[in-house]
Amino acid sequence: MNNQEKQPEQALHQHHLTQIILSFQESQAIITAAKLGIADLLKDGPKSVDELAQLCHAHPETLYRLLRALASIGIFKEEDHTVFSLTPLSHYLRSDVEGSVHSLALMVGDTKAWSAWGDLIEGIKQGEVVFDHKFKMSFYDYHTENPEFAKYFNQTMFNHTSLLTQHVLEVYDFSPFQTIVDVGGNHGYLLSSILQKYPASRGVLFDQPFVIEAVEKEHLKNNPFHDRINAVAGNFFESLPKNGDVYIFKHIIHGFHDEKARQILQNCRDVIGDGTLLIIENVLSNKNNHSFSAFMDLQMIVMSGGKERTEAEYQQLLEQAGFQMTRVIHTSSPVSIIEAVAK
Repeated sequence: MNNQEKQPEQALHQHHLTQIILSFQESQAIITAAKLGIADLLKDGPKSVDELAQLCHAHPETLYRLLRALASIGIFKEEDHTVFSLTPLSHYLRSDVEGSVHSLALMVGDTKAWSAWGDLIEGIKQGEVVFDHKFKMSFYDYHTENPEFAKYFNQTMFNHTSLLTQHVLEVYDFSPFQTIVDVGGNHGYLLSSILQKYPASRGVLFDQPFVIEAVEKEHLKNNPFHDRINAVAGNFFESLPKNGDVYIFKHIIHGFHDEKARQILQNCRDVIGDGTLLIIENVLSNKNNHSFSAFMDLQMIVMSGGKERTEAEYQQLLEQAGFQMTRVIHTSSPVSIIEAVAK
């Protein structure tokens, strides 16, 4: 290949890299639209920019420029001049639909959460948790200090769970288990979905006291399976409920470095008996493949000090905590189910 033939290819690579570098602009534009509630305002049909600006207390001209930019990437559609409508993408920016990413946008756009990424280099150079280093508090302490952020985080976890639950139920048989313990189960969507499919089973929803308090006040009383769910408050660093036939950890273990993760799993080992452990997580794949999990691993460096792991790393972690991995079941979503029993 001569130099003239290389030039178009080089230009493509340069353009692609430039787009990646500037992709923060798209993220912030989406976050801004979420903060303004634009998708909710359009759920009943198209509206003009003037109408939208009045409803969300924005400047009409700059709001138009925001929506025009988002329409250029398929988020919103400009029907006529200055009149916009929803698209299949912006449908999920609504706050009231199943699978909504509205709370995710608000969580990512939180001032501290966003600015922590600007110090990623410190995490890479020093091996420290960026959020802890920058703000002198842990990501989890921030939840306590900022209830609004905690609300966005918990809603994001709930929405994410609602998307992946069906993928889990498609590939895993819970019929052998009478008592199912969902550790860190948030609002109980995964547990309720399992109980709906397996009417002979009962569930234990285990989470932090403030989560369980909200569950009992707002969610459990309206849950059709409330008579089969026992909501238990506690701390998985201290102990877990006894007498479960299966213990589910969905997106829990990845939030902690190996020492803390081992501590949680050892606490599970203390109570599991001859039961089954299920870890539902993104599992890192082969080198050089584009991977959602690989970038989630960077999120762990920035926010929590946890890590995404390969199958081999999970196997080693489980063995150190007294478990034997029995199988890994891949789903049609980014998550896999890691099954283990006590050694």
